[in-house]
Amino acid sequence: TTNGTINSIAASADGQTLYLGGEFTTLNNQTAWRVGAVRASDGQRAPLGAAANGSVKALSVSPDGQTLYIGGAFTQVNSSARQRAGAVDLKTHTVNSFAPSVDDSIVRSITVAADNSAVAIGGSFTSVGGSSDAYGIAILEKDGSLRHTNIASVIRNAGTNSGIMSLK
Repeated sequence: TTNGTINSIAASADGQTLYLGGEFTTLNNQTAWRVGAVRASDGQRAPLGAAANGSVKALSVSPDGQTLYIGGAFTQVNSSARQRAGAVDLKTHTVNSFAPSVDDSIVRSITVAADNSAVAIGGSFTSVGGSSDAYGIAILEKDGSLRHTNIASVIRNAGTNSGIMSLK
């Protein structure tokens, strides 16, 4: 159980762990700052080693099962600066080098390419790394830098009252 909203659930590659993201600060009566993990078999806490200082809206596990990507309205993951998107290494339970600079608003959806080569984010943000090439949707490199594409000329939906809510 949590003491707040769960916004997103993602399963581990082997289906044994469920990752939760949301507005909660406790999970099964233990501190869990907006992101946590439970065993699928019995709902008991599983190790994750991640905490976000703001709402988590989206989760995605990499196809190889080694990384949990998170998106939302936070600015830190485990006290490391992460502007609305970040990632946790599921083997070491540490924040990895994925550090996009989503300049404003919220990341509401996140997904990883099937070949693990890129990460796509959607939301109500209007730029990434100062570029409006990412207006509600962006393709990011493995380090979080913006991959410059023409996607914003085809799909352009962001701002206070709009945004990309799902990429899956």
